[in-house]
Amino acid sequence: MVTIWGARHLALLTLVATLNGIDKHLVPALAEPIKLEFGLSDTQFGFIAGFVYTFGFAVGGVPLTLMIDRMSRTRLLSVLLAIWSLATAVCAFVGSYIQLAVSRFVVGLAEVGGQPISLAIIADWFHIRNRGTALGIWTISRSISLMVSFSVGGYIALHWGWRTAFLLAGVPGLLLAIVILLTLRELPRKTPVEAHSAKSVTRDIFKVFVNNRPLLLLAIGIILVVGCQNGIMAFLSAYLTRIHGEPIDNAGLVGGIILGGGAGIGMPLGGLLTDILGKQSVARQFAVLAGLMFASIPAALIGLLALTVAVAAPALFLFELFASCAYTAGLSAYLNAVPSHRRGSMTSLLTMLVIFVGAGMGPPLAGSASDSFAMIGADEPLRWGLVAITPLM
Repeated sequence: MVTIWGARHLALLTLVATLNGIDKHLVPALAEPIKLEFGLSDTQFGFIAGFVYTFGFAVGGVPLTLMIDRMSRTRLLSVLLAIWSLATAVCAFVGSYIQLAVSRFVVGLAEVGGQPISLAIIADWFHIRNRGTALGIWTISRSISLMVSFSVGGYIALHWGWRTAFLLAGVPGLLLAIVILLTLRELPRKTPVEAHSAKSVTRDIFKVFVNNRPLLLLAIGIILVVGCQNGIMAFLSAYLTRIHGEPIDNAGLVGGIILGGGAGIGMPLGGLLTDILGKQSVARQFAVLAGLMFASIPAALIGLLALTVAVAAPALFLFELFASCAYTAGLSAYLNAVPSHRRGSMTSLLTMLVIFVGAGMGPPLAGSASDSFAMIGADEPLRWGLVAITPLM
């Protein structure tokens, strides 16, 4: 019974994560038409693709961290899904950079709850023996969302405009929110959630990190993985267009294959490797993560320095595969290490830090590096800007 319900819940939560990813990745996928319409520099676009969106995470993350273990997670997820889907659809009607920024802020404000709530529910329904595999299946959503955002989004932008892509992306989430509200269940929690005050939750989380230094370093490692990965992803479509001369639809298709394919293989593989190699030792789980991070660096450099798409695409595919594998391996190790009664709140905190610090600062760093190389007269400044952030790994 639990297995059947667990599989059903995993499928629904994977669909939620897919829509989450599409809404999030549409901005980098449509970088060039958005930049041209509003006359943005790479730094300004980096902020709209990263910091503005993740600032919403920072604002919403703290109250969510305090609420997630104290109320119905399924109802909260349904409400948040409806909000971020509506905000995504509203992006189709913005008339200025500021209005787009406000819409993206609201998307981030609501999406902060999607991952931690889903992870907490998955961790409840799946035993530690197969939890990494379940997480790997759930993370396939990233692959699907990247392919749809870049390839389908680029095609729609070319033929009907970038605004249409946002409108079409927002509507399905409103319908799914109703399905989640009516069908998603969560298991009873072992610790009575109403007994925990905001002060006690904060104190418990602080104690866990103070008493478990490897867990703290693991969180920092995950943040750096996401920072480098998102910095390159935010400008991948622009990189293919500017450096290699690809039209926006072809750039979207190639970018979708690189990001979606790499994540599609890497994220499930990361969970599987954690279950197999790290079964008997937490130290092995950390070693798997470190090895994958190191392996991603030469792949990124070869892809970014290549003179042709034929060389760049396979190398960047490998970079995305290794980085995605590292992310899932780190996330699996983190979920296995945190106390079960604080799993929701501590995963929410990690999500907030990963998105705000990692995903939030990666694109602006890449954009400002590109603009800095342009100011000193470097040829192909975007190429060197992306190379400059690779050491984050």
